[in-house]
Amino acid sequence: MSWQNAQLIRTLSERSGPVADLAFSPDGLILASGSCDSTVKLWNLETGDRHRSLFGYPLGVNAVAINSDGTMLAIGAPDGTVDLWDMETGKRLRTLCGQGRVMAIVFSPDGKTLVSGNDNSFSDTVFATPANKGNADAGESHAGSINIWHLSTGKLLYNLCDPSVPVNALSISPDGKSLISGHRDGSINIWHRSSRSLPSHTLNGHQDAVYAVAISSNGLTMASGSGDKTIKLWQLANGHSSTTLIGHADAVYTVAISPDGQLLASGSGDGTITIWQMITGKRLCSLTGYSQNLNSVMSVVFSPDGQKLATGSGDGTIKIWQAS
Repeated sequence: MSWQNAQLIRTLSERSGPVADLAFSPDGLILASGSCDSTVKLWNLETGDRHRSLFGYPLGVNAVAINSDGTMLAIGAPDGTVDLWDMETGKRLRTLCGQGRVMAIVFSPDGKTLVSGNDNSFSDTVFATPANKGNADAGESHAGSINIWHLSTGKLLYNLCDPSVPVNALSISPDGKSLISGHRDGSINIWHRSSRSLPSHTLNGHQDAVYAVAISSNGLTMASGSGDKTIKLWQLANGHSSTTLIGHADAVYTVAISPDGQLLASGSGDGTITIWQMITGKRLCSLTGYSQNLNSVMSVVFSPDGQKLATGSGDGTIKIWQAS
């Protein structure tokens, strides 16, 4: 199978606003999409039909995630809340109450905790839900926060040393021991879950905001996408930069690493998706179908088997690509 001859096999569209985030179910049959309308949609990828809509997000959604066994969907909202939904029944299970705009969410591999990254410089006075008393410290008095939540109780366990700048992106290592956060000031922090005080490394290689981070399946390499139009590959163990990928003509808003760790997909404000070879940094191909400015690519995600790529854009469409 080759991505150099990738084919567009399906376009999902309800023209409901920019698609901010996408998540595959573990079996690859369902795709969750979060956008700037009031709903989160679950799509049946075998038929292309909308399987279910989850309502209650008047300010839109920035982040969605599905846990490793496919039973739970998490939705991060601009009012500081993270809602947990049952994937099978479509019922809301619990709401985690924080502050600021939720920019990124990730489940831990063991499914016991959820991490949310917030931009606390954003505050909506109409729709914002005050944090409950038990979570009063979630991001309080900080421009950004990284909150660790206990899923079975809904309680805030701790903050990973609240950062001084808003959080744009998160990724967690396959063993759950390392967490990566990307920030508005262009920095990247590597956190070890055993230490809750300071990041083990702070990386400052980008010249603009970091919008996306991803960790490879072997836990050795991480990638970051930035407003400086570049993608950087880093060694997770020591934070050393190994390669800078140059080719996009606008900000890189999203990156994803294939399940086998061989490929990297990136989406940009230039309206293109680029597939890169991880080992060499070589650009293999660009997938076109969006126009610059009007249709920035905001989200890319590989299917669990690595044979498909879902991309979401500013025009509200979701495209499904397949290697051939």
